[in-house]
Amino acid sequence: MNVWLWNQQDRRFEEPTSDISSWTLVAADSWLVEDGRVRAFDRHRARFGEAAAQVGMRHAITDDFWA
Repeated sequence: MNVWLWNQQDRRFEEPTSDISSWTLVAADSWLVEDGRVRAFDRHRARFGEAAAQVGMRHAITDDFWA
């Protein structure tokens, strides 16, 4: 499993630079990418957007985030 953190300022995902085992996860989703395609990506996007909204992070979920 890969873990990536969204850097809102630089508008990009980054690998964690510290041990994240003690962090509290507030929203996550995963999907299988096969041959450059994802099944039901729109549903993943909607589900993650709702989770982000529930923890007050909807503002961070931008087009840059999804690109």
